[in-house]
Amino acid sequence: MVEEKRPTFRAGFEVEAMPTRAPTEIWRDLAHIPTFPFFIIKFTESKTIEDFTLELRVKPKVYEHIKNVYGTDEVIFYFDLPRGEIVAWTLDMLLTIRLLSEEGIMSTPKDWVIKSRPYMSDVLAGKPSKIVNAKEEARERKALEKAEEILQYAGVLEEVDRNDTLAKIAKEVLETGMKDLDSIIYRLAMTVYHAERLTRKQIIESLSDPGILHLNLISNEDFKVRFSKIAGALNEIPPPRRSDFMKTFISFVIGSYICHKVVTHGI
Repeated sequence: MVEEKRPTFRAGFEVEAMPTRAPTEIWRDLAHIPTFPFFIIKFTESKTIEDFTLELRVKPKVYEHIKNVYGTDEVIFYFDLPRGEIVAWTLDMLLTIRLLSEEGIMSTPKDWVIKSRPYMSDVLAGKPSKIVNAKEEARERKALEKAEEILQYAGVLEEVDRNDTLAKIAKEVLETGMKDLDSIIYRLAMTVYHAERLTRKQIIESLSDPGILHLNLISNEDFKVRFSKIAGALNEIPPPRRSDFMKTFISFVIGSYICHKVVTHGI
């Protein structure tokens, strides 16, 4: 068993309201959360040059803690335009994006940021963009085939194929021309991931017990050979976190599969 090295508090930590706990105890916990202002980003306007990565020097203990919390020293921040929030993605999200980019199913984080920035500007300007060579990009990645294989190994492919709602949503989002391919994958993944919490209805029922999907993958010898890096990462995740990670990971694979299927074959 791999020892859990993460600290007891993490980015985005909030105290949950437990029915068995007295209100005063919850209030005390809220007051004790170690939260501090961390860094300042000064944005400057430029019509020619844009920055996509920033380097922040920190003390060794802070650096070590960031690595423990996020599993990497390269943290991706996303910009929620309607809410005006700039927030770091979680460890599970960062690991999923890294694994899928290594397989060519998604772009690398830097490439994704670069490709998505023009769409962000166009959204703010209120005009649609156009995904350039979407079919060619999808085919070059061989993303559809790889995502399909992973879902097959996980035992969820047939259920995903039967769900035409996701395909129709993907087609609708693609036709707006307001997102790059990876951002569409991300939003489809979040639709799948948050479906039950937001609507009390799971859009993919198999995600009700992601632990089974984890077992399906790590017990399949063909999967461990075909996707050795993913299999290795799954084995390293401590048992308490496996279900949470699998829900994130499979949601992204489903989003990738649906997006590239619609791009390549339509619905």
